[in-house]
Amino acid sequence: MKELFKKLLIRVRADDLFIEAAALSYTTILALVPALTVVISIFAMVPAFTPIKQALQNFVQNNFMPVFSEAIGDYIGIFIAHAGQMTVTGTVILFIVSFFLVRAVDKALNRIWRGGKRKMTMTFAVYWMLLTLGPLATGILIWFTSKVIAYSFLDTPLSFATGLAYFLVPVVVELILVSALFITVPVAVVKIRDAVRGALFVMVLFEICKRIFSAFILNFSDYEAIYGALAAIPVLMIWININWVIVLFGAEFTVCLSELREEKHRISQQITCSRKN
Repeated sequence: MKELFKKLLIRVRADDLFIEAAALSYTTILALVPALTVVISIFAMVPAFTPIKQALQNFVQNNFMPVFSEAIGDYIGIFIAHAGQMTVTGTVILFIVSFFLVRAVDKALNRIWRGGKRKMTMTFAVYWMLLTLGPLATGILIWFTSKVIAYSFLDTPLSFATGLAYFLVPVVVELILVSALFITVPVAVVKIRDAVRGALFVMVLFEICKRIFSAFILNFSDYEAIYGALAAIPVLMIWININWVIVLFGAEFTVCLSELREEKHRISQQITCSRKN
């Protein structure tokens, strides 16, 4: 374990993780509304997806925005409502900006994995899948998981079942999403067990940081006097940066697991060969 975290710290410093996270945060802030607009527009095309769209919106607002979740959700809703009145040219621009966000995530993860280059057609297919099928699969997963967990505890006391469902749904969804991100995006072979362990590492860091960040914001109210009604915006910007630091840490952790296993395998082979000689 000591060797693992030592290797992790070396990679974090070598890859300038915090600078990379800051760059991704900047791109996310610029592309957040366009990306959400594209996703919600896709759901709006099919009326049957309305419950799934609502489940996705509630999940993101309740689990990824500690403190001011309602205010931030209102701001984003207003921006999306205005964006929905855009022309065809504006819609094309929304897609382009959203693609820039996906491209930034792709480049950051492949820099960590030292991944190769894809063909242009494959790159476009991956980006399109992340932008369209990704949110759709996420919404279905959240909706399905919440239904399954709700039905599983029909015979238990309501308060216990509700509390357990609120805990299990985010855990299951986050674990699957982060694992899928680490498996599908890098141009490298990522073992499922490494991706799952990396996702668990991300979840632990995320829950710890969410509680610390929420406690800090609730107990430090001076910034509200400075920013007033806009106090939720800097909070969102800081939280986005923290999230990207956590995700990139998880990616580095996943790579370290793979590298350490390969190093141990190589050493064992060398020992075996030396004994034979």
